[in-house]
Amino acid sequence: MSQVVIIAPTSTAVSNLQARLLNAGHDVPHFEKTAALLVALPKLQPDLLIVADAKPLIDAADLCLKAQTNPALRHAPRILLCDFINPPQGYAMASAVGSQGAICHRWEPALMVAWVLKFLAQTTPLLPPKESQRMRELKSLKVLDTPAESLFDDVTQVAASLCQTPIALISLIDEERQWFKSRLGLDVQQTSREDAFCAHAIYGPEFLEVKDATRDGRFSQNPLVTGEPQIRFYAGAPLMSRDQYAYGTLCVIDRVPRKLTSDQIKALTALSRLACHLIDCQKRK
Repeated sequence: MSQVVIIAPTSTAVSNLQARLLNAGHDVPHFEKTAALLVALPKLQPDLLIVADAKPLIDAADLCLKAQTNPALRHAPRILLCDFINPPQGYAMASAVGSQGAICHRWEPALMVAWVLKFLAQTTPLLPPKESQRMRELKSLKVLDTPAESLFDDVTQVAASLCQTPIALISLIDEERQWFKSRLGLDVQQTSREDAFCAHAIYGPEFLEVKDATRDGRFSQNPLVTGEPQIRFYAGAPLMSRDQYAYGTLCVIDRVPRKLTSDQIKALTALSRLACHLIDCQKRK
């Protein structure tokens, strides 16, 4: 059972969402203003916060900022309850207030619940805590949609050789997609952000390794696992900027379950720093 805390004015959509989550076995406290939430915090152990922007009683940006520094809330993702039906628009608004995802109160109740459960199960990648700043820095690089370059291709070639995988990628994550600056062993130039393993990897600075995607609840039903390219193994080192924003990853992929050695992890991480240096050099051209 998870605890999903809702901070939003009472409405039919909120009541339906709360009732359906309760029926699914979750604990769902509901607060109509930030002040009431803060008073109740000592008794809460939230796994997820659903936050509406309803000033003056609820200031979503202020609450998300408080959550980043409050020990009781720091590790609970914040999902914005917004008006945008189109997910990319909702994500743009979510990133502007510092939340990690968005749902729309105008969706059908079953769809709202499905998205909340996906966030709880981490099958939908969360936005990094400072997504707006990350996107500004990524766009300032002017590297998205540029032609292939041999130096980047050298990095993916070495990564695949060291890790003995058929696929290696330099992946950059923008609002709606993951785009490959370099790709080895994969024909497509980009995929949706929602399905991207790399979109999970940029949430924090840690190295992400998925030894068998079919046995990992986050990815077992991912279309990149159930369909082409039949991902079973994934390892990604975030491409970290000087300000500690992750542009994307240097990743290696295999179609069979496996794991990297400690030396391979160190080598892939070192190569990710080289890829960042190449990107930075391109910015200064």
